Amino acid sequence: MNEGRLKAGRRVSVAVKGVLVWLAVFTPSIAVGALIAFLGGSAVLGAVVTQVLFLALSVVIAGLVLKRGYRALGFRGVSLSVMVKAFILSLTIAVSMAYVGLHLVSTQGFKPPVPGIVGNAALYLLVALVLAPVCEETLFRGVLLGYMLEEGAGPRVSVVVSAAVFSLAHLLPFSTAPLPQRVLVVCAAFVAGVIAGALRVRTGSIVPAVITHSCFNLGGSIASCVGTIVTSAHMLVAVLVAVGMSLLVLVLSSGITGLVAKHVKGMSEATSGALTQALIVVTTLVMAFLVLREPSVLGSVSAPPTALAEGVACAGLIALALTLATSLLRKVAEECKPPVKFGSVWELAVLVFLVAPVGEELLFRGLVEGYLLASGVGLHVSVVVPALLFSLMHVAPFKSSGKFCLVTVLASAFVLGVVAGFFRAVTGSITIPIVIHAMFNLPSLRRYAQYRKCGAAQPRP
Repeated sequence: MNEGRLKAGRRVSVAVKGVLVWLAVFTPSIAVGALIAFLGGSAVLGAVVTQVLFLALSVVIAGLVLKRGYRALGFRGVSLSVMVKAFILSLTIAVSMAYVGLHLVSTQGFKPPVPGIVGNAALYLLVALVLAPVCEETLFRGVLLGYMLEEGAGPRVSVVVSAAVFSLAHLLPFSTAPLPQRVLVVCAAFVAGVIAGALRVRTGSIVPAVITHSCFNLGGSIASCVGTIVTSAHMLVAVLVAVGMSLLVLVLSSGITGLVAKHVKGMSEATSGALTQALIVVTTLVMAFLVLREPSVLGSVSAPPTALAEGVACAGLIALALTLATSLLRKVAEECKPPVKFGSVWELAVLVFLVAPVGEELLFRGLVEGYLLASGVGLHVSVVVPALLFSLMHVAPFKSSGKFCLVTVLASAFVLGVVAGFFRAVTGSITIPIVIHAMFNLPSLRRYAQYRKCGAAQPRP
């Protein structure tokens, strides 16, 4: 216990020293920028000078304080794939948070961080997407996080502390903004700081952190100029929001399941899968009721009997055709390795015909497709986008299988998504997609019996 207290005390000491090092850059930069803004009468000029000083003083402090000098700032290249992943992850979450903020608080009275900068669109985008990300990330993820890592604070503490300081620092430029805007800005800045810090630690480079910062500022720009942007790029914004919502639900659900599995010994893979699906249901309902405040987007529970019968017949015929087609492809049958083990046929039946259809359809055909339909982007986009996301979700459980098996699984999932999405859009019912999903999962029972008979691992639906 004493050793644990010593470690905790050491981390607190390093965090305090790191904040003092950060203040050595932050305080004079802010003071000089404010003085220039006051004397020159231009808040924009003062903001630009502040950012430049962030960068210049960070380099000076790094050379004087950090053990590795300038190298500790993380100025090193990364692969294109890393940059693309950082861009996609950050932009989807940023746009989603911007959308959520617009629904939780009114945009009336929102103020930009620098008075007068919004009037010059080119300068605004240059500062928000290039200058501020580079300069601020050099300070927060370069100097502050770099110092704490060098002094042994640990990755988690370093990332969280740098993110917390980063979020609180945003209270200064938004000090005159309405309270809801300040709360939204602080929360968004903390999330951005955590993502940027995690990428900085994982890659050893500040480049992904700069990309993350730019994406979150772009999301803020969308929130600030929502009227113009949504009018000119309504479909793109709606699709990004839909992707972001699905990503948030899946990440939260799988993350919580992972934490539970670490603390509960002996949890089976089937139980973990069921828990993930249950969490998907809960987080989807939270998104619909508390964030969107439009539970009707999830669809109606009631289903027209004729449409239900048509959906069952259509799903049954397509599932049969796909099963026959894949059985003729010997390469697919040889490569398809079931990723999840089942203890009994009852576990499989519950997961195949109840848990998975309810959880996944409520997310993709309920929340995602329902939101797109309500946004007025059209039938085709509303059906295809959730189907594509649903298909891509199956990459993770089948990533160890061969490419022929993976392509077959993704194609089958996409077909299921299109069929279920069509009936969801036409009937407005979420029950019919759930039943269609269960029908598509029926061939899993046959595969289960085959693997069970051979004494191999059982397949996942």
